[in-house]
Amino acid sequence: MNESYRQTRIAQLQNHRHVLLQRREQRGAPIASIDMELNVVRAELQA
Repeated sequence: MNESYRQTRIAQLQNHRHVLLQRREQRGAPIASIDMELNVVRAELQA
């Protein structure tokens, strides 16, 4: 995996995480499934 792809992927994941966190603030949001998705994003960012 080259460095520019990695940087692009990190930016995409951080943006996705931001969207998920915003959705989590909404009333009636499926918090458990959003949290699972956040964990996947976090794990991929740490890899």
